[in-house]
Amino acid sequence: MAKKEVNTDLWVASQLKECGISYDAQGSNVKELDETLKTASKRGTGKAGYPEYVSVVDDYVIVI
Repeated sequence: MAKKEVNTDLWVASQLKECGISYDAQGSNVKELDETLKTASKRGTGKAGYPEYVSVVDDYVIVI
């Protein structure tokens, strides 16, 4: 299963790059977004939860 997940992550990264969308992996370089992710676990525990990719395009935040 892990190998398929890695392949999917690489495919998503290639699609973002192909579309000219810059992104950060496993967090964000935007201070406010990175602070928010420090308590954004999927289980709601209040611990860190870092998505695979984060991007800001115009007024939109893309979280994958």
